[in-house]
Amino acid sequence: MNKSKKKLAISERNLLWKDNNEIPKWVNKNKVDLDQFYTRKDIAKKYFDSLLDYLKKDGVKLDNCLFIEPSAGDGSFFDLLPEDRRIGLDIMPMKKGIKKKDFLSWK
Repeated sequence: MNKSKKKLAISERNLLWKDNNEIPKWVNKNKVDLDQFYTRKDIAKKYFDSLLDYLKKDGVKLDNCLFIEPSAGDGSFFDLLPEDRRIGLDIMPMKKGIKKKDFLSWK
């Protein structure tokens, strides 16, 4: 990843966190990294299918679900979600359709 893009993303995140009361005061925002991890597509598919099975067994009507992917990254899970019922967020989105937002300050 480009270091300048990462630095910019951290700066933008820190601005969003500035007035966020959900972030504990003891957190040193300048030392918290982006903690990025990109799930392999086959692993995402396996766990998404498992989630769908669980929801169906629990009687959840999937047509009523809005799926929110809070750290969508390169879209491994996001791509599996129904296009008309998904929201993807990421501080540094790597794919079209994912909103450049921080989940902890998103409204």
